[in-house]
Amino acid sequence: MELGSLFCYDFFNLFFANILEINHIFDTLIKICIGRGKEMFETNLTVIERKIMNVIWNADHRMALAEIRKRVNDKFNAGWKPQTISTYLAHLIRKGWLSMERSGKVFLYTPEISAEDCLNEDLNSLFEYYSEMNLVDFLNTFPKEKLCNKERNNIRILLNQYDCADK
Repeated sequence: MELGSLFCYDFFNLFFANILEINHIFDTLIKICIGRGKEMFETNLTVIERKIMNVIWNADHRMALAEIRKRVNDKFNAGWKPQTISTYLAHLIRKGWLSMERSGKVFLYTPEISAEDCLNEDLNSLFEYYSEMNLVDFLNTFPKEKLCNKERNNIRILLNQYDCADK
């Protein structure tokens, strides 16, 4: 990349990130002022946003764009460019799923919603949508080959705990 285009690219990223940061601050203030708490995040994530969140949740540290891009591309056999990932990171920040903080010349992204909270929300929505289906029918829809023996045993232990609670 030429020096001029590198400068423009860095300037654009810095300018874009500052605008995102200001928008995120205003969004957060508005949500606080109208009294919304954890329910402030939008649950409707796209497939790509979920993939990005998956990578971020599985990291043991805050991550910069370059590392997120590499991990997402490696894990999901994708060829997404930095601009693509950056766009989706901006969406995730706007939706309240991520926060962004400057560290030197890069921005580090941190999840604001845990993977467990996301899973709970997804499962609650799923059960609400399929409220007519009983739990046994629901569990029968899971692909049998995806459950290993350890998972089956854990399900049995969990069910036994429910049996003990009923007595």
